[in-house]
Amino acid sequence: MNLLHTVVFVLATSLIIQDVKSDCSLETSSPRPLLVTTFGSKHFSSSAPENIMNSDGEAFRLHCPKGFMWKSPYNGYREDERYFGNTNLDLRCESGNWYWPDDQIFVGVTVKCACSHSSAIFESRTSLPDCENYMTLILGHQLNETGSLKTMAMCYDPLGLQLKYVSYLAYPMKIRMLEEVLLQRQGGDLNLLGLDIGVDYTKSFFKQLSTVNVSEVLRKDTQLAELLSADTFEYASLIQDKIFANELVGYEDMFNIVWLRALRKGIWMHWLNDLRIASTGENARKFNVRLGVSGVATVPLMDKCNYTRPLSIETSDGNTLSVPAQIWAHVRTLPPDHGRNDTKSSKEFVIVAHNSPFFKAEDLNSFCTSMCNEIPWLRNSFVGRLQQYPIYGLMQCCPIEDVANKLDNLPKPAARGGTTIATTAPEPNRLLSFSFSLDENELEDEYLENIGPERPRLFDI
Repeated sequence: MNLLHTVVFVLATSLIIQDVKSDCSLETSSPRPLLVTTFGSKHFSSSAPENIMNSDGEAFRLHCPKGFMWKSPYNGYREDERYFGNTNLDLRCESGNWYWPDDQIFVGVTVKCACSHSSAIFESRTSLPDCENYMTLILGHQLNETGSLKTMAMCYDPLGLQLKYVSYLAYPMKIRMLEEVLLQRQGGDLNLLGLDIGVDYTKSFFKQLSTVNVSEVLRKDTQLAELLSADTFEYASLIQDKIFANELVGYEDMFNIVWLRALRKGIWMHWLNDLRIASTGENARKFNVRLGVSGVATVPLMDKCNYTRPLSIETSDGNTLSVPAQIWAHVRTLPPDHGRNDTKSSKEFVIVAHNSPFFKAEDLNSFCTSMCNEIPWLRNSFVGRLQQYPIYGLMQCCPIEDVANKLDNLPKPAARGGTTIATTAPEPNRLLSFSFSLDENELEDEYLENIGPERPRLFDI
């Protein structure tokens, strides 16, 4: 019996070892690739997790806009880093190792996107509302024959190096079936925008700022130090939704602003959480969200009557950062068809958050009559109960007509029904040294008649 037990134990151990060896493990690091998997005729996309585990024979695709970097153990004591230039990396698991055509990645490899970006920037020939005089840029993925994905759109002024506003859908699924997205389209502003022209993220046309230590600057400003504590403000992204964190890696400088800390960590986080709840669950709705900033906050000076100074921060590299007076979010509820048949009857309002510690709660009504209590998913939330307590930041919900002429860069109500009429972007300006590369995407039906058809693509999301 002892011999039999020994044989059974050895066989069982052998089978376990063989089973373990048949699995493959792949580590990813930031910026993480896009993961595309296939199930029959369907394709699914998501951000790659920290650890990808696949069984023997399984396969998938990784996508990075500028290729891949990976590290693998070398001679057992150091790491060998290599570059793979293709935008797509097709991997399959065989006997514990990863393979792609004509080569092999050994066990223990770590993969990330090259060039510090997990998404690419494109220009759309169709303009966002009130953005005809600027550039409409999109963060997204061009997946060649598999399709394309659009994460968010930006109205950007390349001469002033200024972001006018951002537009995105709240919220895309973490795992998206490309064929299903094709049928439903992406809602709101993203519907008519195309990944038409590739844009390189260069220092010449995107303001590059070093990490700003706002606390240190406030300590050195003697006038501000008398009025504010060093941790009153912080330098952080305008986009606080964690679901977009991986897509924004490498582009932080485009979105960073000076926040009132209590506002960012207080009522702003609460309304975003309420938005997430409203966009999930049984009665979930989708929302088109536009974000921007307006004005410059001011500081009252005690030694001069009725005198104020703009609130700005001088950085160590010679740049000046103005503190926005307001941070706004235009929220529009999309119809059940996700905006394909968008109308002006869509429910909409503007969140206005006051980004100055000197703005008083009694001044809220003079800015607009707040309608937070008229919005079902905000009425009984923290936002509804805390909107007039300065310790959490002061915020209100405004009818768009009340603030259309008060907020910088907010698209006017006439353009609220969705993307404005299509406009054809000019050819790349060689004198400005933009690094553009035309892709082969089909343009939207709305302007095919004007510029002629191109070779159709499989998916246009």
